Amino acid sequence: MFELFRRGHEDFCLEAVRSFIKIEPILGRTLRGREIPERDYFRLRDLELQRLNLLGQGVDDRILLQCIPKYALRWTDLSPLLEHGRLRLTDLYLIDGWAAISPSGLWDLYSGFVGVKTEEYLEELQEKLSQVRPPQLFVQVGTRISQLVPKERELRIGAVRRGRLRPELFPPCIKKCLDGCSAGVRNFAVSFLLTSFLSYARLSPSGKPDPKISDFVDDMSVLTQEIIPMIHEAAERCQPPLFSDQPHERANIWYHLGFGLTEHPRLEDSGRSKWYRVPNCQKIKIQAPVLCEPDEACSQIKNPLTYYYRKLAEERHAVQGGNTGGA
Repeated sequence: MFELFRRGHEDFCLEAVRSFIKIEPILGRTLRGREIPERDYFRLRDLELQRLNLLGQGVDDRILLQCIPKYALRWTDLSPLLEHGRLRLTDLYLIDGWAAISPSGLWDLYSGFVGVKTEEYLEELQEKLSQVRPPQLFVQVGTRISQLVPKERELRIGAVRRGRLRPELFPPCIKKCLDGCSAGVRNFAVSFLLTSFLSYARLSPSGKPDPKISDFVDDMSVLTQEIIPMIHEAAERCQPPLFSDQPHERANIWYHLGFGLTEHPRLEDSGRSKWYRVPNCQKIKIQAPVLCEPDEACSQIKNPLTYYYRKLAEERHAVQGGNTGGA
């Protein structure tokens, strides 16, 4: 795309970019009626040259023109890049909510949009595929591959990921679910998001196709004594309490755990319905944006479960490091 632009096909290239964002021209140094100070204007050029590792080198005028602010973009249109950690708001030069962007910077943003759309498509595809029972041949191949994984690695992963739940390491959205939610999001927050997160975080069936809880526990105690009480306590903290006007949600919780629509499940009922996976961050933002108040660690992940696993791994690594340096 950049090569086409350099060869004079600017209008064609901008049309492709406009499918993602609105673009307005910067006329001279004027951005939507406001003049960019000359010092800032050339500072932006130098920063772009620095980003391209060209600052201080002899560059011709054609390259310089690619580094001078030429387009104005609304910063809100760049929110997908901000949400996925591909751009920081502090990287932008803003005037009345519009960012001054050079041609080379524009193509970098465009490639970022393509990358984000690709990631979202793959996540959506993965979610759809997770709802389909794979062919038996694929299951056999996957099982065979998993048997070839060294035992030491399996134990290491198990030590990091399994065990008693650690609420202090939960991501912000899950902590908000535990605190209780309003009527608008409580069903999604408790019956779906919290239920799937707690069960997967506690049992960690990563990598197994079409998992059932009965594949990972020998009795119901881990559910009835650890997971379900936390879910019910969160439901009680909702405004109004979830079960007060929707008692059927008790059965719906078991449904999302894979036991079918029941309030009195048995271990042998596992597999009567699908054990729902933890929704990714993008889906949470769409379904219940009030739950999404990301912290710094959220910028590195795309699923609440990954956040938790990473925190566990970081803590374990810190402990091992401390032991290594001790007496």
